[in-house]
Amino acid sequence: AKQPSDFAALVVRARLALAQRAGAAALPLLERAAAVRTDAAVLVELGALYRTHGKLAEARAALDKALAANPAKPTKMKALRALADLALAAKDIDGARRYFEQYIALDPGNVGLRLELGDALAGAGRHDDAIAVYADSEKRLGSDPARRVEVVARIGAAEEAKGDDAAAVVTYRRAIKLVPKGYYLETELTARIRRLLKAQDATL
Repeated sequence: AKQPSDFAALVVRARLALAQRAGAAALPLLERAAAVRTDAAVLVELGALYRTHGKLAEARAALDKALAANPAKPTKMKALRALADLALAAKDIDGARRYFEQYIALDPGNVGLRLELGDALAGAGRHDDAIAVYADSEKRLGSDPARRVEVVARIGAAEEAKGDDAAAVVTYRRAIKLVPKGYYLETELTARIRRLLKAQDATL
């Protein structure tokens, strides 16, 4: 109380409030701390609190400021991931892709994040872009056949969604060859193939 503008004291008080699940009390304390000093980690925390309180523009501004401060890799990754989530929530697929790609550049072995990007692109109707991301992910899973077959199934689903049923059938069959006998995906993919072939027969 004697040092109301002390950066460390403000951050400690904010984190104590957060530990007590008092986000409303923590928010103004972090705002004051960010005004006193530009600290990327604090700005990331502030961005998360803004998002929790529905202040999305403020959240993005705080996270952008955190990136501009050229933080250490872990903090930068947190900021990029949070920004990607904000962009996805706003249906800004191009923006989300830029943030995902920056994150992936920092953690190139993170296939899960690549798949999230592919799923976001597929969900937005960007099927060719999604297929390219999935294909790149598949190449990185040569030693993980269980995950690889799920990625191949995603490729087939994207081909089907864009209307290329013939390519989807070929891809689904390729996926089936990768799965152990009786694996749940074999039944599911077989059903997809039958449905597509039945639809093709109906159009002849």
